[in-house]
Amino acid sequence: MRWTGKGHVTTPNNHVVYYSGKDIRREHGVAFIANSVDVARCVLGYKPVNERIIIIRLQGTPMNIPVVQACAPTSTSTEEEIKTFYDDLQKVIDGVNKRDRTIVT
Repeated sequence: MRWTGKGHVTTPNNHVVYYSGKDIRREHGVAFIANSVDVARCVLGYKPVNERIIIIRLQGTPMNIPVVQACAPTSTSTEEEIKTFYDDLQKVIDGVNKRDRTIVT
């Protein structure tokens, strides 16, 4: 995505973009795009974790659906960066309501 900051925005053609990126530099970044305001109404909430992980929770029947969008570090990253990423990802997954069905992409 490579947008700076975290948040959500509605585009002129009514798509809603939920995003999480670095605060200053335009590198990394993850996002979800809801293709209409109607779809965005199903969003119960979202949490931008960092520039590599964001989670959105969708209303579903009979259970809600948390979707975790993650962009893993590449092989050129340090061991510390890779470990931090997987630790953060595990914390997000552990924090999901156990009654929900989680999707990780």
